[in-house]
Amino acid sequence: MFRTREDQEPAIQAAHYELEKKKTTEAVYAKFPLLVRCMANDKAIIELVHRFVGPDVVPTAELFFTALDENPGAINSLSQQPEAITRSQLTAQIIGLLRAKGKGHDAFTLKQEEKRLAFLSISDLRIRLRDLQMKARMASATASTKAAYEIGRFHFRSRPEGRRSGRLYFSKIAQARLAAHA
Repeated sequence: MFRTREDQEPAIQAAHYELEKKKTTEAVYAKFPLLVRCMANDKAIIELVHRFVGPDVVPTAELFFTALDENPGAINSLSQQPEAITRSQLTAQIIGLLRAKGKGHDAFTLKQEEKRLAFLSISDLRIRLRDLQMKARMASATASTKAAYEIGRFHFRSRPEGRRSGRLYFSKIAQARLAAHA
């Protein structure tokens, strides 16, 4: 527990730095879909930015792309895999989720889904996988968790003036709707 604002400041800065690192790596993975999503690549992306501008600067996607403009061969230091392998791995994960968690899927519908997935781009496959993973989590969640998510997902906002915590709170509207729903 933090007693003063001065005690809390280093934790806030560290959280901001970690968030920016995550945003940077996600932007790089979105731009280069054949990069392997792993901790080694995450670290290499951040290190490339630090080599370019120094370790005291918060990494951003723009800095990474500027560093690549200066040294185009640096992308080869990141782990990549062929598109066919990435596509087959994503397709296998999607079909596996549908087989395990999907309702009403038999061998025929799974085969049809696999054929349909063959025409999607890698980014579309990642979006489909993310959607299925979210639906699987929501299916295993309790009814109150689902209601809170559905009712309040658009009602999160930052605290009003006077409260300086970085945490989000459930708005009064969402709380009232949740209480009426329960």
